[in-house]
Order: sequence, then C-alpha cells, then structure tokens
Amino acid sequence: IDLGFKAYNKMQKYQIIDSITVLFSLPFIYVVLKFGAPLYSAFLVLTVIRIIDYIFLLILAKRILQLSIKAFVTEVIIPSAESLIVVAILGASFYFFFNPLQWYWVLLLISILVLLSVIILYIVTFKKAEKELLRSMVISKLKKK
Repeated sequence: IDLGFKAYNKMQKYQIIDSITVLFSLPFIYVVLKFGAPLYSAFLVLTVIRIIDYIFLLILAKRILQLSIKAFVTEVIIPSAESLIVVAILGASFYFFFNPLQWYWVLLLISILVLLSVIILYIVTFKKAEKELLRSMVISKLKKK
C-alpha cells in the first residue's frame, strides 16, 4: 500500500496516519506493562494497533488511490494469511517434535522456516505473471555477475 501512495505522490496523509498510530501505541503499551502484564503483551498490543492502522490505511487508499478493498483482501491478504498459517503450523510442529534446546538448532529451525515462508509465498501468493517477472529479474541479475 505504501508503494501506491509513493507512486501517486500522496505520502503526507499516509505518513500522518501511520505515525500517529505508532505514536499512540506507546502509551497503551506503557499502561499494559504498568498493570503487570507479561512483556510479550507489548507485542500483542502493538499487533492490534498495527491492524487498526492497516484498516485506516486501507480506507485512505480506497479514497485516494481508488483501491478496491475487496480485491486487495482476496488477492493479497487471504493468500498471505494462508501462507502465514501454514508456516506457523510447520514451525510449531518442528519445535514440538524436535524441541531444539541449543541455539544452533533454533537458528537452523528459523532458517528453514524463513526459506519455507519464501517458497510458500512464491507458490501461493504470486500470480503467474508475477512469477515470470521475478524469474526474469533473478536471471538478469545472475547474468550480470
């Protein structure tokens, strides 16, 4: 979405909404932690606030860029969410079955999950034209070296 705003030279409203949302997250996080919530609560609060921020940015994109929210959700959000769910299930499965205790096993698990994420996003999220464009870009970069 931010690239759409940059392309149409409409970054000012985008950055105002985004900055205000991020700035207002700090007091909420402070209050949650002040009441004794565990540290990971800060990430949960920030996640909820960023989701709200994203909704506001989608509404702004609909107004300024004439973005179809329905098309965006069906073509971007749902495939990305599906990929995320698959990777999360795989990650949890690897963790529970292998129970990595040493840091190098955790690092290996994270590396495998990042690689799987990229592969799954490529297969599930990218359309045929996008895959061909990416392939041609990679091939042209490899030929230059």
